[in-house]
Amino acid sequence: MMTDSKHKRIVAEINAAHEAETSDLKAQIVALQQSTVAQATAHTELAQKINHLAKAAGVPEMAGQLIQDNASEEAAAKVLKEAAAKKDEEISLTSGLESHKDESYEMLQLIEEA
Repeated sequence: MMTDSKHKRIVAEINAAHEAETSDLKAQIVALQQSTVAQATAHTELAQKINHLAKAAGVPEMAGQLIQDNASEEAAAKVLKEAAAKKDEEISLTSGLESHKDESYEMLQLIEEA
């Protein structure tokens, strides 16, 4: 049989090991919470930067998708720059068609008058 002193020693060792494990786990929890806060802050800052870049490029509708895709600031800037250039090109082409439309109308009016 186990003596009372031996039993107390074993219980004390188990309790000490349990306290050490509990302490380690609490430290890990604190570290994970701090890491989560840091990651959330970084993600929020990145989302704000991407949103600002999208607005500045004239394509604010693209910000949400880039944020959802976890694009880096550099990758987002590249995509937004290309989208803004394409949009500018489309506007340029469309405005060019409108000016030719007016010229066509004027030509038809001149022909009718002649």
